[in-house]
Amino acid sequence: MGNTFTKKERLTNKILLEKIFSEGSSFSVHPFRVVFSPVKLKDGEHPAQVAISVPKKRIKSAPNRNKVKRRSKEAYRILKSKLYTHLTKNNLQYGIFFIYLDNKILSYQEIESAMESCIKKLINP
Repeated sequence: MGNTFTKKERLTNKILLEKIFSEGSSFSVHPFRVVFSPVKLKDGEHPAQVAISVPKKRIKSAPNRNKVKRRSKEAYRILKSKLYTHLTKNNLQYGIFFIYLDNKILSYQEIESAMESCIKKLINP
């Protein structure tokens, strides 16, 4: 698995999103709230699909929201190999939704360390 973040790895299906929020589990690791659920994905190539949200309520400016989303996606892209290895080994498929909870823009290093903690928690719930 390369270090890419393709369209097929993004959680875009509204039915799956509703299922994740209605039946899924969640936990928080500053600055993220992670909602996830085991799902059956049509694309068997990727064991997880991910969505990242930065609410307008938290960060008002669109360019700043986009900056946080870019940093979060990049951190996930770099760190996802551990999660993919675990999910593939255990024959699991997850839908994962990351919600940014902080009111200020964190540096890439802070976001990356938080994303690493989230992935570790997903592997060992």
